[in-house]
Order: sequence, then structure tokens, then C-alpha cells
Amino acid sequence: MTISEVIQTKCQLLTVKDVAEILSTSVRTVWRLRSCGKLPEPITFGGCIRWQRSAIEKWIEMGAPSAEEFNTRMEKLEIIPFKIGEQEYLPHSFLKQLFKAIGKILHYLMPFIALFLQEYLKY
Repeated sequence: MTISEVIQTKCQLLTVKDVAEILSTSVRTVWRLRSCGKLPEPITFGGCIRWQRSAIEKWIEMGAPSAEEFNTRMEKLEIIPFKIGEQEYLPHSFLKQLFKAIGKILHYLMPFIALFLQEYLKY
């Protein structure tokens, strides 16, 4: 097994290419399904779009319903929330908020990182 295969099997977030491979379709078809509201909502962070592997697998198990119907069914399932401090989170909403925050942090830090690297690489 190659390193990339190990990483892909352990990864819980899927790229559009990964989703296309799982569905045996083209990348273009995945984008069409997303724009029509037929795929579960992806997580976006720092300009990247990723789908949770568990959500795609569950969506397939349910017979590939529309995103709206998928969300309704998922809400009916018992999803156990967890707490961080006083705030209670559902796993998917926590990840969405976490990646949004990481994206914002990276957006603001990139100019400083670039300046640091320019100065560092001079020497």
C-alpha cells in the first residue's frame, strides 16, 4: 500500500474527485448534483470544498435522496451532541464551524507568513 492510499483510507474528508470516484461518475456530475441540491452539503474552508465521508456513505445507504430530505432524515436519527466548555455541538456543525474559523485565521495570517518566508529565505 502506498502512502497516498494510506492517507486516503484514513481521511474522513473527501474531495470532489474522491466523491466522483465513490459514485462512479465524473467530477462534473458531482458539481451538477451539488448545484441541484441532490448531494449532502459539503464543508467549505479556506476556499476548499470537502464532503464528510460518513455523510456520503449514509446518503448512499439512504438511496441518494435530495439534500433536503437527507438532512430531514439525519435530524430524525439520534445524533449525540458533545460539549466543549458550556457550548454544545453536533459533530457536523462543530466541524463546519471549526473549518470556517481555520479558513479565516489562514486568510489573515498568509500575508505575515509570506513576509516571514521572504525574509527567512534571504539569508
